[in-house]
Amino acid sequence: MGHAVKGLAPTGRAAHQLAEAGMPTTTLQRHLVEPSVAAEGQRRLYVLDESSLASTKQMHTFLTRLEPQDRVLLVGDARQHQAVDAGRPYEQLQDAGIAVARLHDIKRQRDPALKAVVERLSEGEVRDAVRRLEAQGRVHAIAEPDDRLRAVAAAYATNPDGTLVVSPGQSVARAVEYAHSCGAAGDRTCRP
Repeated sequence: MGHAVKGLAPTGRAAHQLAEAGMPTTTLQRHLVEPSVAAEGQRRLYVLDESSLASTKQMHTFLTRLEPQDRVLLVGDARQHQAVDAGRPYEQLQDAGIAVARLHDIKRQRDPALKAVVERLSEGEVRDAVRRLEAQGRVHAIAEPDDRLRAVAAAYATNPDGTLVVSPGQSVARAVEYAHSCGAAGDRTCRP
């Protein structure tokens, strides 16, 4: 008897990408609030993508709900993202001796120029990676804060599924959320 496979991810975007691989997928947060129901003797395989984003509390709750016959595949990069909440369970599990398989080839980036940037980042060469992004015209510096917020919000409202916004503060997130809700409502008079 095989395993019932279920994909999990700490973010909606990662869950969507995992679902595109053809497995039933939900966010880790949703999974944790749903009752854990397994048919008698059913074996489950959970694929937890972007595992390094899961907090210690989430990982603990997830792992303690498993049945003895369940299996888990943690996917992620300990050098990349870390949990927003406290803890670093993904790295701690590796430090404690969990079996690890490593992929050395970058598969997600098909554009050779972007792949070179990702390779430089994986080697810790951040300055060189940013220089490469600038040379490719992928970095846009907007000095005026209000103009910057409007540009970010407009890019997000135009293509929310294809736009990733990384911000050190809440102001950009609020402006993007506001612009997105205005765009969804068709209100062109909205201002961030």
